[in-house]
Amino acid sequence: KLSLAELTRDLESSSAKRREAAAHGLGQLGAKAKKAVPQLAELLSDSEERVQLRAARALGKIGPAALAAVPALALCLKQTGGKDRSRDETSVAGVAVRALKRIGALAWPGLLGVFDDEDLRRRAARVLRSIEPDADEKTAAAVDRLLDVGREAAAEAALAVLAKHGPAAVPLLLRFAAADDAPELQDQAEEAIEAIGKDAVPGLASALKEGEVDLRLSAARSLGRIARKVSQRAVAKVCSRLEDALDDDDVGVRLLAVDTLAALTEYSSRAEPALITALGDTDSRVGLAAVMALLDLATDRRALAKRMVEVLQSKELEFTRVGACMVLMHLGPSAKESVSALLKAVEDRSTEVREYA
Repeated sequence: KLSLAELTRDLESSSAKRREAAAHGLGQLGAKAKKAVPQLAELLSDSEERVQLRAARALGKIGPAALAAVPALALCLKQTGGKDRSRDETSVAGVAVRALKRIGALAWPGLLGVFDDEDLRRRAARVLRSIEPDADEKTAAAVDRLLDVGREAAAEAALAVLAKHGPAAVPLLLRFAAADDAPELQDQAEEAIEAIGKDAVPGLASALKEGEVDLRLSAARSLGRIARKVSQRAVAKVCSRLEDALDDDDVGVRLLAVDTLAALTEYSSRAEPALITALGDTDSRVGLAAVMALLDLATDRRALAKRMVEVLQSKELEFTRVGACMVLMHLGPSAKESVSALLKAVEDRSTEVREYA
């Protein structure tokens, strides 16, 4: 029995029979043959098809450890003569497909990398439809590269594949939804996320804490769409995440969080505490949006007036109490029982509170 070093050396033999036998032997070692992956990848373009087949099979048996061979395996999908044999399990292309599937999610960046080739794109997309994506840094970077100017067809094809993968694809679909320079792709991505529906909510809620503000904006926007068109209940379950988003550094994220909370008409009791917090936002646009949201969600306007009096009489922040005054003002006659509290507020030490009271 030959050692790993001996088998690896035989891959460079002038004898096709020895190269084929060496590839077969390395395949039997599985992931232990990782060091031979570069040489096996080179054999995918061997002059003898039977050697190519053995090399492709070996890489499949090595599995995820054969990641470095993905570009070479992807090229195998494109057979000479223009005939697509990637579904023929006896062909090099067919064996390469099986190998890529065994490498799994790690193969995504490499396969996305061939999407500029129209013929390869179609075949690589077919493979990716059967491999659930992982939103790791390399895959995210590969998606971002597709969003470069001039790669629209490749990007659209990748988006179509991701849309087939449901919740697992949400973090990557968000990258398309954040592509302000590509409005058509942006719309398609948002529609794809909406189609995933309530199952997309956990991934969207997690994305509210993303480091990239564009992703946070897209996540908040998509949560609003789902609340309005698909499932308020699913979004209501992540109210705490939306409340956290009200502390976001970006005012756009905060506005969208308020907008999403305003859509929870069937779960107003869950949304109200967060919206009261938003009354005190340092940006008047957010505070005003929270005022209007509270008014829209109110099923019992007198009860809302009572709640606003409690806020006004509390030790809440100045702008929160100002917001409470604004809500009471818009409630009109429904807030008549708040007059005594407002009269006291006229003497508040805050100029703003006195003015609005």
